Amino acid sequence: PPAPEPAKPAPPSGVAPEDPFLAWVMAQPAGHWTLQLLGVREAASARDFLRRHGLADDPQTGVLHSRYKGGDWYVAIHGSFPDRAAARAAIARLPAAVRKGQPWPRRMGDVQAAVIAP
Repeated sequence: PPAPEPAKPAPPSGVAPEDPFLAWVMAQPAGHWTLQLLGVREAASARDFLRRHGLADDPQTGVLHSRYKGGDWYVAIHGSFPDRAAARAAIARLPAAVRKGQPWPRRMGDVQAAVIAP
């Protein structure tokens, strides 16, 4: 039989997140995959990236706050896919300029565990 789905982590703050994108991310199965489009030190840079490439209004695309090498880190992610192969296939559907940045698949559970609630 297939392995059981890993448990979803609780929202980082212990309460329901008010950010609709964060709420969506936290509701995804931890075993799903997402695409990390970019990681930067400034939230505004990540949001500008999404706006420039026409992804800012996609409800399955947004910016999350985490920590990396001792500092704030903001990642832009896109989508929720049942497996790594589906996530890799979705890269071809991204705008060409976004594909140039070489987006990569990440386990949703890893992203959820790294999130710092606003």
